[in-house]
Amino acid sequence: MTTGVLFIIAAVAVIAWFLVRGALDDSTLLDSIVGIAVAILALGAVILNVRQPVLLTLDPIGFRGRKFDGTWRDIEDVFLKDGILGITTTANMTYEVPLKYFEVDDQRNIVAEVYGRLNEAHRYKRFEIPSE
Repeated sequence: MTTGVLFIIAAVAVIAWFLVRGALDDSTLLDSIVGIAVAILALGAVILNVRQPVLLTLDPIGFRGRKFDGTWRDIEDVFLKDGILGITTTANMTYEVPLKYFEVDDQRNIVAEVYGRLNEAHRYKRFEIPSE
């Protein structure tokens, strides 16, 4: 979505440039400013399209996904159901991470790391890795 927004902003900038440029006698400065702005927006859109999307990041402090983040102490419950790793926080928010986008070995490592970090954060072995 961000990529589309950047392309739309670049297109609007070019249209505005054509409309304003006709009214000016000397538009060299305007040409340069608009050209640089459109180039930056287009480059940003290309970079956003080329980079790999991040589904889940785990670190010693917490977890981050596309639309969520939190600390390990914020997690009240986790579940593994039908290839979905679910995380429920103390604020009663549930985040679901589809594991099908990861390699099988990575899926096991992710689940093991989540349960291990939770046990470490809560200082007890409340969270057991479910067997499938």
